[in-house]
Amino acid sequence: MAMLCVSAPYGRAVDIWSVGCILGELSDGQPLFAGESEIDQLFTIQKVLGPLPADQMKLFYANRRFSGLRVTALVCSVFVLVCE
Repeated sequence: MAMLCVSAPYGRAVDIWSVGCILGELSDGQPLFAGESEIDQLFTIQKVLGPLPADQMKLFYANRRFSGLRVTALVCSVFVLVCE
């Protein structure tokens, strides 16, 4: 999911992230980062793990699929995706 959202290059880190998510989901039968869309999942991931690193944010904003979206920081450090 994360690779699809921000068009990051595929590599070992993506595989490790995927295996971790699968193991987490197998442990209780529920999605680790449930969401109705990629944007919703990204929001949930950021609530748990914090904001995307600067290089990932650049990739997010460069991705045409997310044109018109921006990430806004709230006082509680939760990041919200807002349509412009």
